[in-house]
Amino acid sequence: MRVLTPIASLEVAVLGLIVGLDPRETWLLSVMRYWATRSATDLLKILGSSILALIAITTLPALMLKEVLGYPISIYLLAFASIFHGIAKSTFGTPHYVSSLSPTLRNSLWRALALGGTGGYPVAFALAYWVSGWSPYTFIAFPSPLLLGAFTMTALCLRSELALLRRAWLNYDLLKGLLLWALAMTSLWRLNYP
Repeated sequence: MRVLTPIASLEVAVLGLIVGLDPRETWLLSVMRYWATRSATDLLKILGSSILALIAITTLPALMLKEVLGYPISIYLLAFASIFHGIAKSTFGTPHYVSSLSPTLRNSLWRALALGGTGGYPVAFALAYWVSGWSPYTFIAFPSPLLLGAFTMTALCLRSELALLRRAWLNYDLLKGLLLWALAMTSLWRLNYP
């Protein structure tokens, strides 16, 4: 279990970083709003609300269901849900952005909640949190890289305008799908070989 704790924390940290780098999850909405209004306040409001919504929808369910997660059947169910979700995400993927060209604070908040909830992040985080023995380090492993990735990409995109979006291409869904699968495997290993 001591070996698996840093592995689970690392996996959930990489997931947080990829979510932060993914344009459709956090920073693209705020940059689009900034280009529409040239307001730094709007940019920070939308970026901040998207990040907070993603962190809340990812981490709070694990805290609320901590007692339920102590049973092996719940870990099996979460692990198989994560495997299925990872395969679906890797295979089918989703478009990076389909929405208004001038998003509002309310739209960005609901979009982040919906993407975070349906992205499989709460399940992956709950598994990592359980594998680590409810370690507080795992609890901060998701939001810290997410903040780093989102703020870095926002700054780079504002500096380069659309040039960054034309050059940078990465299959975020494939990477997230692989991480969901890896977290499921880690939790099943810990369940069967404590």
